[in-house]
Amino acid sequence: MKTLSRILGGVVVLIVAVLVAVVAVLKSMDFNPYRGLIADHVKAATGRELVIAGPLDLEISLTPSLAVESVTFANAPWGARKDMIVLKRLAAEVQLMPLLKGEVRVNRLVLSGLDVLLEVDGRGQTNWDLAPPGGVAARPGAPQGPLPLVNKVDVRDLRLAYRDARDGTTLDLAVESFTLEGKDAESPLAVTLKASHNGRPVAASGQFGSLKTLAEANARFPVRLAIATSGLKASIEGHVVEPRAPKEFDFKASVNGDNIAAVAALLQPALTAVRAPAAGPLEAAFRIKGKGRVYAIEEIAASAGQSDLAGSARVSLAGRVPEISAALRSRRLDLKELFPAAKEPPAAPGLLSGRPAPPGDGRVFPAGPLPLDALRIANADIGYKIEAVVLPGGVTVRDVDAKGALKDGRLALPVELTAAGGRVNGEATLDGSRIPAALALRLDGANVDWGRLLADTGMTEMVWDSKAEAAIDLKGSGRSVREIMASLEGEAKVVLGPGRIGDKYLDLAGADVFTQIVTALNPFAKSDEFTALGCAVARFKVAGGVAETHDGIALETGKMIVTGGGRIDFRTEALDLAFKPEARQGFGLGLGNVVGLVRIEGTLGNPSYGLDPLAVVTGTVGAVTGAVGTVTGGLSAIARSLFEDRGTTEVSPCQVALGRPRPRSQPPQTETRSPPPPPGRKDEGLGGAVRGLGEELGRGLKGLLGR
Repeated sequence: MKTLSRILGGVVVLIVAVLVAVVAVLKSMDFNPYRGLIADHVKAATGRELVIAGPLDLEISLTPSLAVESVTFANAPWGARKDMIVLKRLAAEVQLMPLLKGEVRVNRLVLSGLDVLLEVDGRGQTNWDLAPPGGVAARPGAPQGPLPLVNKVDVRDLRLAYRDARDGTTLDLAVESFTLEGKDAESPLAVTLKASHNGRPVAASGQFGSLKTLAEANARFPVRLAIATSGLKASIEGHVVEPRAPKEFDFKASVNGDNIAAVAALLQPALTAVRAPAAGPLEAAFRIKGKGRVYAIEEIAASAGQSDLAGSARVSLAGRVPEISAALRSRRLDLKELFPAAKEPPAAPGLLSGRPAPPGDGRVFPAGPLPLDALRIANADIGYKIEAVVLPGGVTVRDVDAKGALKDGRLALPVELTAAGGRVNGEATLDGSRIPAALALRLDGANVDWGRLLADTGMTEMVWDSKAEAAIDLKGSGRSVREIMASLEGEAKVVLGPGRIGDKYLDLAGADVFTQIVTALNPFAKSDEFTALGCAVARFKVAGGVAETHDGIALETGKMIVTGGGRIDFRTEALDLAFKPEARQGFGLGLGNVVGLVRIEGTLGNPSYGLDPLAVVTGTVGAVTGAVGTVTGGLSAIARSLFEDRGTTEVSPCQVALGRPRPRSQPPQTETRSPPPPPGRKDEGLGGAVRGLGEELGRGLKGLLGR
């Protein structure tokens, strides 16, 4: 027995001696010559160059450690820079005994100074698709054998950039610190992150499933994360089946923030350039599921400021093009709050001044090609019902039922809504499956209380008891908005029925100019608080891109009659419109012969408006013929026809404008409440009225045209 013990003891000593000798030899070896061998194996497997410029150190023990410095991995030949990955230092501590059995168990993996660029070119090719020369790349997401078991990952100073040339999407993530740690292969992984995304600080913490679950086939890998950035908090909880080659996932998410702009800035800085909504606070929750190539967003419940959204959506990528469907609803959608209007600079003063010409060629309608290709990248069927919508101007419409159907490049947008008690329905269609594209626009509305609509914009006590109707039917075709407008055909008509107009708004619209002249000629004339509206009509026929009307503009009130005509040339955007006012109360003189024609000329981008002061003076002294010759110089035949005296006609101008003449009804009776004259007001006579005419009319026209 003693002999056997001595033999066994000697064997153990020999083995230990051999191991010590091997360790000593390994420690004395220089592994740097193997850097080239490692690089050759990587190139054979991926087709890319791997360069290890720094030292390669191996520390031999029961927990061997490996350290490598200054590593670069080449980018795709078409990439934006030479290297896809740049690594300053990598260090790993590995368990020896599992390694002898073919298992890789890493106690700790440390990465520092890692710079990664991920790119997608215009054809959808990615720079992380790796294939050996003459070989075939492994299918992305497919399991590649057993995973190494890592107890802790520690990343410092990470830079991750993503660029997609197809749509310009960019992402820049700078990680100050990232840790992923689990006690063993069966324990959950705790994760912490401190980083900045596109310049915004981001912190995250949470828990993932175990490494064992990650490696198992068809296993559910749980995910729970909480993310916080400036003005925004989000959480996500759920699972993904086999995350190495995802087959199915199901997550619930919630977002809370100051406003929608905080979300847009986090997702993509370019979204803030289009004035992302600033309304808040923001609250959103939804459930997102995916199986195969079909994805669904369910249980949507979101609100931003006074607006809310609910419903569901579905996306299928299984067909030739994506198929999108959605059913959405809102109790309230406040576009005025979500997209506040930018402040416009004040208009330049002067009777005949127009706004400054816009940059470029001065045209309103853009000449750039329409993005018709976007109409063919997906098919969609979307429905959206809203109880109340506040439009940017402040008008509220209700019971909105809007749909959107996109099929093989053909887009249809039908909508029905209630506006101020009247029902409006319309439809816009754009056929992008043909070149040039075809546009059709139809709108019908009746019994709309336009006084209520104006009150929503803050113009209270402007109109009472007047209902409006509209009918628009236009078609055109072209490769750009400018081409479509230049080809328009159809008709547009707006009719306002009997009611009352507040006189303080008639002042703004320029009508009180004429009343002031009558008052100056007749000191006993009185001002009214409102004026009876008989009717108002604007009707244009459009052919070959030109909207034209001979006498399709008319306004009848208890004080005056205004008739108008002219043309709007959408091909050149030129304006040639004229309006003739006639007094209806206070004095028998035909006031149209006093003030002549009100003219709107120029272009849509730079209109000018006013009247010829000489026509006023000559008309006042009775030189009507001279006024006509002065004011109508250069006008079209349509505008000149307005100067024909219609004071004795028996046909209502509104009926003429509508194209169905009938005997004129009795002028509407003006209900008056006569307040005392304003303090300090003096009767300056006709001369004072004429001197103030230019200023008053200019102010009135600016109010009428929104300048």
